[in-house]
Amino acid sequence: MSLKASPSNTIVVLGGGITGLAAAWELSNGAPGDTRIVVLEQGESLGGKLQASTVGGRLVDVGPDAFLARRPEAIDLCKELGIGADLVAPGAEGAYVWARGRLRRLPEGLAMGIPTRWVPLARSGILDLPGLARAAVDLLPTGLAKRNPTGHSRVGRDTSVGELVRLRLGDQVATRLAGPLIGGINAADIDLLSAQAAFPSLLDASRDPGSLMRSLRPRPGPGPHAPSSSAPPPAAGQSLRVASSRQDLPHGAATFLTLRTGLSSLAARLGSALVARGVDLRLGSAAHDIQAIEAAYHAGTPESRGPSPDPGGLRQRPGGSEQSTGWIVRSTSGDIAASGVVVALPAFEAAAVLRSTSADLADELDTIRYSSVSLVTLSFADTAIPDLPRGTGFLVPADAGMIITACTLLTSKWPLLKQPGLSILRASVGRDGDDRHLSIDDEELVEKVLHDLRAVLGVRARPEEALVTRWPRAFPQYQVGHYARVARIDSLVAALPGLALAGAAYRGVGIPACIGSGRHAARVVLSSGVLSSGVLSSGGCEVGRDPHLERGGS
Repeated sequence: MSLKASPSNTIVVLGGGITGLAAAWELSNGAPGDTRIVVLEQGESLGGKLQASTVGGRLVDVGPDAFLARRPEAIDLCKELGIGADLVAPGAEGAYVWARGRLRRLPEGLAMGIPTRWVPLARSGILDLPGLARAAVDLLPTGLAKRNPTGHSRVGRDTSVGELVRLRLGDQVATRLAGPLIGGINAADIDLLSAQAAFPSLLDASRDPGSLMRSLRPRPGPGPHAPSSSAPPPAAGQSLRVASSRQDLPHGAATFLTLRTGLSSLAARLGSALVARGVDLRLGSAAHDIQAIEAAYHAGTPESRGPSPDPGGLRQRPGGSEQSTGWIVRSTSGDIAASGVVVALPAFEAAAVLRSTSADLADELDTIRYSSVSLVTLSFADTAIPDLPRGTGFLVPADAGMIITACTLLTSKWPLLKQPGLSILRASVGRDGDDRHLSIDDEELVEKVLHDLRAVLGVRARPEEALVTRWPRAFPQYQVGHYARVARIDSLVAALPGLALAGAAYRGVGIPACIGSGRHAARVVLSSGVLSSGVLSSGGCEVGRDPHLERGGS
């Protein structure tokens, strides 16, 4: 095929998870009308971890089942898709932690697992007397460790969440509260987890020579959406929007939200909307390499250049440079000439496809570690758990000797899943440093989970149904120095015009953060000028594409 300059530009999005779909949505909003948008997803379904399966006669999310409501990105997207009215809050409140031999309700006044008030902490029974005494020292005018711990940081201003909490509040607060809550959100070891990346307000508060607990208490002012001064500045071209999205929702005070049809339906609805807009969604299509198109090829007219020695009339430079004005995306469904590319893949997959373009960038991406988790969803007859606690679920500290890290009481949390005589539970297994679940089969994993549930909930019978869902390398680990690494990645990407990275590996692991990351990456590509420069385009055709390899195109 002979390629030529054309106003019909192409942007390729690598990855059909929520990040990639959000990027495609933003592109479909902001790109010129003649722009072709192609999404390549190597799996057989869209949504990434937003997946569902049937358990106990109900369609149950087997990935994330809710998102944080205080960030605006997911709510805004639902409104744009016309499903804002379908958002629902949990039907139960309160959660527990396994401590000192039984479930204990989490105390009021926690800031992401850090107590801000001593009396509710004491009443909870989570800490013993020495642990409570150690935490109370923080409130004394001349309390222990009233100093700036970041002076002892291993990497510049950053330090670990565990180091800060242990220094100011003691080991029991770190192990029994911060570990299960902050570590649980990230499937992380808090002694390795970057405070700057995971909990910037904790890093800010740690600089206060007074009480850490008092410093973390809510203050009147901008509210929870205001950024902490510890957070890195937005990436180039990124604007920070303060959320006002919840004000017109009937459940505006909710901490978490989902859709009536489950969170996985967000990906399905978004995919359908993209197809309606003419976006080319390809399932079972994996990108394996990205190469820059030589800018010199674009000088003059195709006729003045004469014949090219490269197939399809392209000259390519594997290393790429700031002179490059386009990309060749090589995939299992053929090669695509693109004006811009959004790489919405896990960091290790992004490293693989970008290595021939920038080895330095690939090396930085490969340093981001990941942890693996498994979810075990179980349905029980109500008589099997006669004393099921009221609330959304419970957390398990790493030192409890159990394989489970948490358990969600799904039919309590989401009443729409409830049916007479049946309860559905979902146990989480795996965190950074604990990969025991990876070496055992599904049957053994279910048995180990049941063993723990018998100890915690007094389960008396076998489950009616059990489903194991494995998510290998699912959680990027924001280890100490993470934002310094992200800054180096940003610098390397800036030398690749028309290319942007997005996803959980960089500035947030939650659904709203991923949506925001995808949309921002799309805006970076749109603002890079590649669409207005008459870059090389196939006029909507691929180089050497085998149509038999395409599945799910629109």
